[in-house]
Amino acid sequence: MNILFAHCRKIFLPSCLACTLALTGCTSMSNLGPMLEPKPLDRYELSRSFEAIASEWPTDTWWKQYGDPQLNSIMQEALAQAPSLAAAAARVRLAEATVRQSGSSLLPQISGNANVTRSYQETVSGEGMERWSTNPRATLDLAWELDFFGRNRKALEAALSSEQASRADEAQARLTLTASIASSYAELMGQYRLHELALRTLAIREESTRLVSLRHAQGFETKAALEQAESTESTARSQVIQSEEDIRQTQFAIAALMGAGPDRGLHIHLPERPTLKIQGLPKTILSDLLGRRPDVVASRFQTEAAAYRVGETKAAFYPSFNLTALFGLQSIGMSDFIDPASKIASFGPSLTLPIFQGGRLEGQHLGARAEYDEAVANYDATVANALQEVASALTGIRSVNDQTGHATLAEDKAREAYTLTKTRYEGGLATYLEVLTAENTYIAARQSFITIETRAFSLNVSLIKALGGGIATSF
Repeated sequence: MNILFAHCRKIFLPSCLACTLALTGCTSMSNLGPMLEPKPLDRYELSRSFEAIASEWPTDTWWKQYGDPQLNSIMQEALAQAPSLAAAAARVRLAEATVRQSGSSLLPQISGNANVTRSYQETVSGEGMERWSTNPRATLDLAWELDFFGRNRKALEAALSSEQASRADEAQARLTLTASIASSYAELMGQYRLHELALRTLAIREESTRLVSLRHAQGFETKAALEQAESTESTARSQVIQSEEDIRQTQFAIAALMGAGPDRGLHIHLPERPTLKIQGLPKTILSDLLGRRPDVVASRFQTEAAAYRVGETKAAFYPSFNLTALFGLQSIGMSDFIDPASKIASFGPSLTLPIFQGGRLEGQHLGARAEYDEAVANYDATVANALQEVASALTGIRSVNDQTGHATLAEDKAREAYTLTKTRYEGGLATYLEVLTAENTYIAARQSFITIETRAFSLNVSLIKALGGGIATSF
């Protein structure tokens, strides 16, 4: 026992002295002042922009509220095979691997080593003989860095925060995918409606050309009027072709989002008119929004990771302590290798002191601090963008709701005016110019209503995305 205490004094007393010298001789770091803090939510002016009727938070499968089986099927396929989600999942696995690597630095490292060497030595003898020997060595080595100043713990905390950020990014990728598909689906609905209008417009133009041609043959209409009627008919045919192309392009875009080939898009037919349930804001919008937006959550974790990296670079200015131990066998000659006298062992602490690093540690600390400041600024920008998206979607929904009634009335009145003008033209009481004007007014009114109907669908998707899309708040 006394021998053990003697060994401990020989090892640890010099180590304590070295620690004292180390703490007084470390490389100095610049005083950068207090670290920035993210802007609190109560410093944003929200009350007027966030005035809305009460509504529920969207669910994780929010698109099912629209009551369209075709859209549900598309979403199911996309979530199962979209490349963007596969890439996001791979980033999560990479972050998990980084956590495992960082965590290993807090644990002892044990390794086995073995080697055999052939050595030559001249013997000191009268005959001048030479001697070759085979020298084996096998050891079990242990190394353990004692993280007194928390550098490795800070690195692990940074890796854990980055892992959480990657999980939030994965949720954001899911939300972006589903919202993009739903927005394209809303656009496709509008394009199908516009195609129907284009076909109806062509029928109207054909009827007008027939009437004008008949009246021209009877001498009641001019050649110019007939030419104009035929021109508008040709334009209508061109618009039908264009509307068909618009539908195809959107179908292809949806198929690409799904991770499928273009032909999959050709099977997407006319969407059903959606049921728009979420038209306002939840009562807990101010307290829960930032925790339900995966992009804000990801930015918050990225800021936390940057803060931990600042602490990691601070700890690098202090000494590093290690415990090392070795146990094994070593001999000169194979015959003595397993002899008890061939045992070797050693243990003891070691210290590494950063006295002069040529500005390396200072540069790392300044860089980590700059990255943290950037992360805070990015977080504030993400929050501001989130609030803007909610306010913009609400404003658009209120506007569309107000426009819908006027657009419906305008379409009804324009249809009545066209019917009356056409009847009067057939009776010789109106000119073709009056008919053409009535046609154009009715077609424009119908097109305006379709545009508003489509925008109402798109804005509903935008509001749900702005509210976080029902993504789970724990990652």
